[in-house]
This record gives sequence, C-alpha cells and structure tokens, in this order.
Amino acid sequence: MNVAGFRKYSILQFPDVGAKYKNITLSYKRDIQNKNVVVADTISNLQNQFLVGSTTAANKPIIDGVEYNGNQNPNRVSLNFRDSSSYGRLELFTNSRSSTPLASTSAAVAAAVNDPISSSSLSPPAFRTIEFLRQSTSRQKIGERPSQLICDYAIEYTFQPVVVDTSSSNHNVEKVNKMVGKCRIFSYIIPQDDFYFQLEYNSLPVCAFTYDFIMNKQQ
Repeated sequence: MNVAGFRKYSILQFPDVGAKYKNITLSYKRDIQNKNVVVADTISNLQNQFLVGSTTAANKPIIDGVEYNGNQNPNRVSLNFRDSSSYGRLELFTNSRSSTPLASTSAAVAAAVNDPISSSSLSPPAFRTIEFLRQSTSRQKIGERPSQLICDYAIEYTFQPVVVDTSSSNHNVEKVNKMVGKCRIFSYIIPQDDFYFQLEYNSLPVCAFTYDFIMNKQQ
C-alpha cells in the first residue's frame, strides 16, 4: 500500500515525517510580470525543505539538481538526489491549489507567540492555502532492485499574520512581524492501489500529520 509519509522521501517537503523541523529558510520575491504580486521561490524553498527535513534521517542526501519552469509548467517539479546508500528522482505534480481568507483568532495566536502584553494588536486577517499533489519517487538502493512509489497527498497551511506590540511605560514601541499557524498533511490511497476499492470512503484521507510553526520575517 502506497501512503505518503510512511516511507523515506515519500513527501518531498517533509522527507522524514514525524521529525522536528526548525530553522527552515523560505524565500519569496516579486513576480517578474506583476511587481504587486509576491510569489514563492519554488526551487529555493523545496531545496531547503528537502535538505533541512532530511537532517534527522540516517543518510543526509545531496541534491544533484532541480528542474522547474514556472512559466511553462508551474505544476511540475523534478528533484534528483543521492545519499550514502541510494540515488533517486522525485517528480512532484500539483493537481490543484487554492487560498482562502479566514477569521483571525487573536487569543490563540497570542498564546502561540507568548505575547506578554495583549492580543489587541493581532488584527491582520488569517488565510489558508492547500495544494493537492501527486509524487512519484524513483529510488535505487545499492545492491537492490530499483523501486518506485507513487503517492497522493495534500498540504494545507493556515497562516495568521501577527504584529506583536511590546510597548510599555518604560520602553519604546517595538513591533515584530510574525506568522504563526499549522501545517497539515493529508495522505490518500491512490486509485491504482488494490486496497483503494476495499475502503468505504476511498476519496477521504487515510491519515494526517500536523505541525505547528512560527515564521519570522528576516528582511
């Protein structure tokens, strides 16, 4: 049964699901054609997530190359890698993506960032993004036959922008921009799997993984 998250490298962004992730650098930039739009630096972000996420794995991989052309096909990424016991290729396809504004939850955010003053400044609106993905993982281990794993999964982020006001009677006002939220990964059984037809609700995820995160703006 092919389920994303239960085998190494089966989720490109989280190659070692269940490990603690920290100090991942994510980059965003102005769109070349529309300077009013900010877009993710897809290649840089996926490389950083893959490498940082693999540091707790037994064999830290090396990336041999990333293939991505956002103008021709923004829904496909290929990543070649190798570690001390294998080499392989990950093919990531985005089937759909969406973003939705959400109501802010100031009290919850204040608790998450340990705001000692108040939650009155936590006013920016929250938002949610989700991508439905299919990943093909081809891997050749030394001394073994090559293997291929195909998995369907979705990655959902909920973001709450935060402006923490640390002013007091004895200090100047200092505002720090943060975003806090949750990342949830939903794994599905692919229709090509024999087990798919044994499930009563085979269109629903069979498992989920959750991470809480804090994003700090660097520049």
